[in-house]
Amino acid sequence: MERFDQNNPFVPYKALGHLDRIVDIRDKGWCWPVCADIWLTDRCNHACPECAGFREVSPDMDPHTAHKFIDGFAETGGKSLTFTGGGEPLLHGQFVEILRYARAAGLDVSVLTNGDLWDERIARNIIEHATYIRVSLDGYNEESHAKMHGVKGRFHRVMTNILKYVELRNDTDSRCAVGVGYLCCADTIPGIVRITQECRSLGVDYIHHRPLYGNTDDPRCAIEAAKGLATDGFLVAGSSKYAHFDGRRHHHRCYGQWLGAVLKTSGRFAFCCCLGGTEFGPLSEGWQDVWTSDRHHSAVDNVNAMYCKPLCRWQAANDLLWRVKEEACHPNFIA
Repeated sequence: MERFDQNNPFVPYKALGHLDRIVDIRDKGWCWPVCADIWLTDRCNHACPECAGFREVSPDMDPHTAHKFIDGFAETGGKSLTFTGGGEPLLHGQFVEILRYARAAGLDVSVLTNGDLWDERIARNIIEHATYIRVSLDGYNEESHAKMHGVKGRFHRVMTNILKYVELRNDTDSRCAVGVGYLCCADTIPGIVRITQECRSLGVDYIHHRPLYGNTDDPRCAIEAAKGLATDGFLVAGSSKYAHFDGRRHHHRCYGQWLGAVLKTSGRFAFCCCLGGTEFGPLSEGWQDVWTSDRHHSAVDNVNAMYCKPLCRWQAANDLLWRVKEEACHPNFIA
């Protein structure tokens, strides 16, 4: 588990910064979400075999649908919006306009991208408006990148584009963090130290080594070795999920998903990014009505977290929320 560090965006238990939501979950069993993922398109210029959105086939999201969600989400106290997928968000024709709309609504925004597409206008708007952009690199050479992303000959182009984002950020004196995500599995673990060194040389702010969902290959020794390359301006982070590497859970209900909404390209809400097929309603029925609907509560009741794949994104939040909601014994005796 990462130590607490105000400069490390990957520390666990960030839910503690939203005590009102924790109290709502404790007292009501639900809350309005703090963060949201929005899938603008299912189209992608890569074909990652393990992608959660690879088999989705919906048309691109209409900007009106995105605006409707952004307005409702912000009205109910939403704080941040991540453009992800699904497909590659930068392929959506109105990506820049929707990004700017979200910022105008008062939301923090971030962008997750495969880094293959470079468009100067898009890049400048990301650097100007986003809290961070994270490139899903997931390979340390052409061969490993091709195996993880399902396309050949893109690794060096993506590395070049990462450098362009860094240079653009530096030239504009932006505070947008430029980071790299690196999925860890048997095909990528051998390159952890090597790619960490290369990313440091590009000038990125961090590299985040995280598990391929459901994969139990153990990269922790390699990640610890890579941390020796960290500097004051370059963070090497291992996912807090690895604190739960044995996969054991002490909770059967996922309260964590209440903290984050996932709006798919179809305009329907998914239970979480990993259970995209578990839907509970279309936005067309109204944001507040859908989020508080019996269908949503039933989805929560029907998903047994004990059987979810290990190393889930909501693991740390669920550990906290389960104890707050279900396990307090002699709660007034603190120590």
